[in-house]
Amino acid sequence: MRYCVTDLRRVGIDLVLTPESRPGVVEPTILHHVVPLGTVRFHVQFYRQIPEAAPLCRYEELATRENRLRGNTAGTEPQD
Repeated sequence: MRYCVTDLRRVGIDLVLTPESRPGVVEPTILHHVVPLGTVRFHVQFYRQIPEAAPLCRYEELATRENRLRGNTAGTEPQD
């Protein structure tokens, strides 16, 4: 499976993941996509948010604004 990170807030990643490779980790709000290469099997795990929000990236303010625009307010400050 090909795993690509396309978010401009990150260095681009284009990896081929196999059962022998390290797992692909997707950060919240970071744009990405996967491309099946032949027959694939996925295992996806979601982890809950830690009580105190940790910075997602050095552009956390931009990520927070992006989340609000998308309607995802989890982990952001209440809006006025």
